[in-house]
Amino acid sequence: MNLSFSIIIPIYKVESYLHECIESVINQTYKNIEIILVDDGSPDNCPQICEEYAKKDTRIKVIHKNNGGLVSARKSGASIATGDYICCVDGDDYIDKKYIEELANSSNNGKSDIICCGYIINDTISNKPGKAQLEDGIYSKEQIKKYIYPILISSINGEYLLPTVWGKAIRREIYFPAQMNVSDSISIGEDGACTIPCMLVCNELSIISKPLYYYRFNRNSMTKAKKSLDWEGQKLIASILKDATKHSDYDFADQI
Repeated sequence: MNLSFSIIIPIYKVESYLHECIESVINQTYKNIEIILVDDGSPDNCPQICEEYAKKDTRIKVIHKNNGGLVSARKSGASIATGDYICCVDGDDYIDKKYIEELANSSNNGKSDIICCGYIINDTISNKPGKAQLEDGIYSKEQIKKYIYPILISSINGEYLLPTVWGKAIRREIYFPAQMNVSDSISIGEDGACTIPCMLVCNELSIISKPLYYYRFNRNSMTKAKKSLDWEGQKLIASILKDATKHSDYDFADQI
């Protein structure tokens, strides 16, 4: 099954890292991909870099937009994505050359709704591996309820499923409405506001513990920079989660 993948890359002030990011994507061993570069009004040379790559690779689509933040950029990319699955890669991160190939091979011939992999944290001093938190394999809906729902938001012991959008491939029909439901104003916890609702409608999940995503710890990027906690944003996330869980036969009240 020749599955297609849309890779959305939100870009803002990552000029120093953007070449490595894009090169890691265009050099994937798995070729049936579209690459969506979303220039979120970056004031540096990122817009020009995007256009240069678009001239070299027909799989690349470029969106130039006014600065609206990470959620806004991901929404713009999702609005034109056509792949069976959507992957998000931060503009200052990069991926293993077999990233998409491994995700595709672990998709159970496209039956899995979400595929998760391990990652490496690159903090300029050392590379620290991070696991996908669950054992390798394919999880049915009943297994998702048994092993994931108890930690989907957060258990009483502080355990939680890594809520990042990166390091995952999510079926487009699931990802798109979940992402569009997240307010552009949310800047802390925005990933979980999208991925948790996705997990709630997921009927089959695939886990790969192999670290394939390289997360760069860059304090100046729009994805990693420290921000003041906005309580209104947290209230919006709580509202999203309450709405997403209200039809579930699992009680998430304490987690929320």
